[in-house]
Amino acid sequence: MLNFGFGEYEPRDKGHSQHIARSILLDRIAACAPEVLDDLRQTAYGLFIEGGLDEWNGPNLRALWNDLEYFCTTPDADKFPASFRYSTGSATAQTWQALYFEIEDWQTRHHLEPFPWIRERAFFTVSKWFFPIRNEWSYETVCFTEFNLPDLNLIIPGWEPVSTTKTQFITMARDRFAKALTDYIATAEAEVERSGEYVKTTDKNGNSHFEWLVRFQIQEWTLEKIMGDYKVNSAQTVSKGIQEAKKLLGVKSDGRSARNKSTFSPTRKS
Repeated sequence: MLNFGFGEYEPRDKGHSQHIARSILLDRIAACAPEVLDDLRQTAYGLFIEGGLDEWNGPNLRALWNDLEYFCTTPDADKFPASFRYSTGSATAQTWQALYFEIEDWQTRHHLEPFPWIRERAFFTVSKWFFPIRNEWSYETVCFTEFNLPDLNLIIPGWEPVSTTKTQFITMARDRFAKALTDYIATAEAEVERSGEYVKTTDKNGNSHFEWLVRFQIQEWTLEKIMGDYKVNSAQTVSKGIQEAKKLLGVKSDGRSARNKSTFSPTRKS
């Protein structure tokens, strides 16, 4: 399980927040619906190993995925992706195609169609699993530049017990610290906001809304069951929370891509 920590600010680019939201959803799936990864292990990973796909030795796994997805979802795609040339052993273009469709079927079985990006995460997860297998996702790396703000430096004169009481000294020290801290925070926030590249972090609601989404979308819980199990006052609150989680994930459609079910010979010329 990932331990997600969020700062006060995040990059203005919404893609950053969306990638974090996706990782939260994957984390909640692993924690609340372990059957999803169990199924992926039994199906797609089994095909990955049996088909010799683990012998692929290309330089860029993402390029392979992009080629594979195009090949399998474009009806008139009649050329093998260049990435397949790195396949060795028993792996063939048909085997890669079968893996893609296995992942797509897995996605459908668990009602994950609203999240087309999850196919890529499943592919990366399967390709990076090793024995002994642990049911963990291969999470997408989210990179951002950190601010190197100066340290908060504060010098408080030492206590002179002959001229001041302990209570007086404590009051003075606390007042000076409070003022220094307030001034530091104001200066730091002004510098971050002046850059124009960061905004206040989007509220991720302590992951609870993503967990409701997992229960509702994947496990098909009713709003009433979620209300009862999570001690929520109304179905409207649950429904709104689920919609907010979907919005953070960038969900726009529940549709699926059309399959390219054509079969090709691995020796066919490109």
